[in-house]
Amino acid sequence: IDEDLGIVEKAYQMVLPPKFEPITKEDLYHVTPLTTVLWTSVEKELASNGTLTCESVKNDYQKRETLISSLNQAIDRVVYHYNIPEEIIFDDFIAAGDADTSLKAQEIVRGLQQSFTATEELKRQNPNAQFAYVDYHKGDYRDNNNAYPTAWYREQLISFDNEQRSELVKVRDDFSQDIRTIIYGKTATTKGNNYTYRTSYEFESRDGDSSPYTCDIKEEISDVVSSNKTYSLVNLTNNNANTFEDCIPSDIAQAITHRYAIVDYTGNNDRFSSQFGYDRNAGSFPFLSDWVGFESNHHQLDLNELMTNFENLPYQYDDLTAEPDASFWVKNKTVTMEDNTQIRTSYDDNGQYRKFTIFPNGTHKEECGTDGIVWAECTN
Repeated sequence: IDEDLGIVEKAYQMVLPPKFEPITKEDLYHVTPLTTVLWTSVEKELASNGTLTCESVKNDYQKRETLISSLNQAIDRVVYHYNIPEEIIFDDFIAAGDADTSLKAQEIVRGLQQSFTATEELKRQNPNAQFAYVDYHKGDYRDNNNAYPTAWYREQLISFDNEQRSELVKVRDDFSQDIRTIIYGKTATTKGNNYTYRTSYEFESRDGDSSPYTCDIKEEISDVVSSNKTYSLVNLTNNNANTFEDCIPSDIAQAITHRYAIVDYTGNNDRFSSQFGYDRNAGSFPFLSDWVGFESNHHQLDLNELMTNFENLPYQYDDLTAEPDASFWVKNKTVTMEDNTQIRTSYDDNGQYRKFTIFPNGTHKEECGTDGIVWAECTN
């Protein structure tokens, strides 16, 4: 029996996300539609990295850290999306007489019911899938920055050994008909010796119902050089399209127009990420110009060349050396304080600094500056 909606005639499932802290006999945790939405957000984010199990998390420190970070980010998304304080997510809002949250939860339950039925059907249709899920939810930031907050969306994700397919579709309120595809994408992944090669093709229209469709085409090689450092070379291009098939070029090597060089690393328990952008001029990049369209020969590449070129970049967060060949660059630093406050600071080639703070209760604040010392409200 659902206290709000009466007899449950259509199945759905609710989940309580894991807690990474000691639990006492006095602790009381509530499994609600809001905790379920929270976990769904995390699960779909982590699915691209393979099957997530309790055993794999217990045995892998990095997976635990990734999961904790994803949970914190998901809490912030839920707080922002539903405009509720973090503590309400884990609270018994019915007993507290919170009518506003109860109404939101009832709508969430309607989506959970449809999600459960559709997910089970997707699993039956794809018995070899590593991960398959369908999520119905109201409002989505990817559709013109949540320009249609009362609209319903269906998000579907299905993963196989080397391929992942995803879609986001706006649907009718009764879920009976698709209205508009927002995103449809395919990603293929090949794992080599300490590196991963990935290609992705995404057909999308994110700027509102009247916006044209475009393609985002990407190939990426990521080299894990140590437990605390990863290099990623990302080649990209984009164009207009009428169908998803238009997104797949006959020659990806010729289609590539620009690239990113990304260095992710850790130090003193802080996390850093530096990204440099490059344009392809006259068919050439400033370095590794022949590393384009290498789907058939990535196993023959010398990763020492990648390391040598990336180590020549001024990627350290405190290194203010200019990178003259880059069309742009940005550097990020994320620090987690003792009270679990998370502070992410960044600055770019234009000298613009941003600080994004996520407080323990899930609320956040964004500030801007020009020197990384004095901060004020952002104006753009």
